[in-house]
Amino acid sequence: MTAMPSGERFSAGLIEPHPLSAAVALMCTVATISVAAFDARILLFAGATLGAAAVLKLHVRLLKRLLLVLPMSAGIGVSVLILRGIDASALAEAAVLTGRMLLIAAVSLLFGLAVPLRTLVPVLQALHVPAVLASVLWLSERYVLLFGGEALRMRDAVRARSVALTVPLRLFVARSMTSTLLLRAVRRGDRLGDAMLLRGFDGTIPCTPAPRWRAQDTIILVAAVVLCAGVLSW
Repeated sequence: MTAMPSGERFSAGLIEPHPLSAAVALMCTVATISVAAFDARILLFAGATLGAAAVLKLHVRLLKRLLLVLPMSAGIGVSVLILRGIDASALAEAAVLTGRMLLIAAVSLLFGLAVPLRTLVPVLQALHVPAVLASVLWLSERYVLLFGGEALRMRDAVRARSVALTVPLRLFVARSMTSTLLLRAVRRGDRLGDAMLLRGFDGTIPCTPAPRWRAQDTIILVAAVVLCAGVLSW
């Protein structure tokens, strides 16, 4: 069974947001989260993010990806405690920093889930973004999937062969697996580049025209600006 394209993740009654409106909403939201006081106002962004994900039927995938980001965000909070020591102010600062990181990751992940790269690339080209950058973004979606599948296969192989190993030996095997995975990724990239050159790739991704601006895109843009301005002026 083939994977469902990005544009078919939504129900028939929902339309993908225009990449430009979604990008402006993302930048406004991230900037506001970064500078706004961490109080009840931030809960508005958390609720709005989860609400938008639920409307787009992406809340389950969003929460799964947030679980992957949680250790890194918690690690940043722990680093604050290590540098400042454990006291009330340090705990509060670590909690605030971790919360901001998780919320910024949530809105960024929602943007990535809601706006497929096949619609983002023509907008980037219309904005005269360098063709090389647009091509790298377009290819990264597929390459990350290949890279992740290779990592999962290697992990399963290591687990099947290292059940009886001690913890130090398992760590050694994991380190070796990481270096092997990176080498395979580099070699795969070289083969992919050679294959694309042989097929006439000139650095520009051929794609469909940029999507039309719809009424819902205006609603998304205005709602994001009003929400951010309201939080900052509260």
